[in-house]
Amino acid sequence: MSEDNNRELTADQAAAIAAEQLGDPELEDKLRELDPEQIRTFALALGAAMRKRRILLVGYLTALLCIVLGMAFALVMWANHEPGTFIGWVFFIPFLLAGAALWVFGKLADRIKIRVGDVEIDTKGRAVDGDDSRGGDRDDES
Repeated sequence: MSEDNNRELTADQAAAIAAEQLGDPELEDKLRELDPEQIRTFALALGAAMRKRRILLVGYLTALLCIVLGMAFALVMWANHEPGTFIGWVFFIPFLLAGAALWVFGKLADRIKIRVGDVEIDTKGRAVDGDDSRGGDRDDES
């Protein structure tokens, strides 16, 4: 099975697979117009975008788990606290944990980049260039 993943695809095969995966029949015709290097770049960018979505989904589920379990723990603590003491702060902790989880997974997702030859591309389609004095946001003029 690993041999199938490493074999080279023709432009027609790559276009058909991408159109099938994305469910857009018009995309196949548009991809057939591209050369193999452009299709390879498209496939790398699509793979990186899917990895980013998976990381964000795990972050969302982690935040949800933090809220559900944290609120259950907060309710148990509130029900068992000594009368006359303030323990309302315990209801803020699940939301702080959820916010921290969203922030961490968002930072992880932003670190995904694609390398095509000498060019590094982030998942937003911008070229990342450490030597560029304009901060990596440059427009290629052809």
